[in-house]
Amino acid sequence: MTKKVEKLIRNYWSISKIIAVVFTICNYSMWTEPFSFIKAILILVLGLVATFITINALDMIVGVIVSICKRVHRHFYDKRLLKAFCGQKEDEV
Repeated sequence: MTKKVEKLIRNYWSISKIIAVVFTICNYSMWTEPFSFIKAILILVLGLVATFITINALDMIVGVIVSICKRVHRHFYDKRLLKAFCGQKEDEV
């Protein structure tokens, strides 16, 4: 993988860990009840993974939307350029 992708994944993983820890700490009663420690750890790990997947999915969706917008913009820009070029040719003749 490229260094840019590795850096993005590392940043997304860090954000996911922070969000999962915050959600788990907010649910403090789960940590203090007997036999709930395992459940709290599972929620922490599942929250971490779910947040990581969600961030990556949102990044993919935004990337697809941006690429479509660029393609549409390029299509119309090329048409305008072609019309201007053809108009210039007709004026010269």
